[in-house]
Amino acid sequence: MTVGGAALVALMSFGAAQGGDVRLELNVPAYRLEVLRGDSVVRRFRVSVGMRSDRTPLGEFAVTEVTWNPWWHPPNREWARKDTVTPPGATNPMGVVKLLIGGLYFVHGTPFEASIGLAASHGCVRLRNADAIELARILLRAQPYDALLDSAGDLVQVPAATLVRPLITRVPTSVGYALVEVSADSLTLYPDVYRLRRGEPIDEVLDALLRAGVDTAMVNRVVLDSLVRRSVRRATSAPLSLLRRGR
Repeated sequence: MTVGGAALVALMSFGAAQGGDVRLELNVPAYRLEVLRGDSVVRRFRVSVGMRSDRTPLGEFAVTEVTWNPWWHPPNREWARKDTVTPPGATNPMGVVKLLIGGLYFVHGTPFEASIGLAASHGCVRLRNADAIELARILLRAQPYDALLDSAGDLVQVPAATLVRPLITRVPTSVGYALVEVSADSLTLYPDVYRLRRGEPIDEVLDALLRAGVDTAMVNRVVLDSLVRRSVRRATSAPLSLLRRGR
């Protein structure tokens, strides 16, 4: 079942789009998807991203369509040659809802929830099904036809019913690759899952600290070197106070 032209015109009659200030930001090595309204993060989700051999593409995209209870149609790719068309349901690889962000790439739920927090997909961004439902509802409620969402949400309980909702207001989606994050009081380093780093890790960290206003002349290099080594295999965080020389 899809939203036809007449229905779409009716939906648009609810007024000007209300979701222009909502956007998504994904940091691939952090396995983290954020929903932002203006400059404020309103929700964070743990996700799975593409494997090194099938990377999640980096760049600027937009969510243009939400599909409840999707079908799985295997793409014409070598890895999918043994897959078969799968109707909506508990074993569907796309989970209970999918959000189109461009081409063959989606942000979607998954029955393989053990893969969350790993580089495990063929390029798409996976969420736990409950998180995918929440994300879809957040984005749809930011659209001008939010008054019609309750019935769409009920479709989650009826897997045989597929509903495609094109978005009147596209949701900007930025996919980045930040290996170093500096907050007001902490430093977090992530493994280089796609091996994209150019140069020395320690130099990248020092540059990030400097841009954040930290006096790098006062950084304890021994402590920082230890953090960098640990971050090769797992995400590593430390308070900025721990990096001060003299500790």
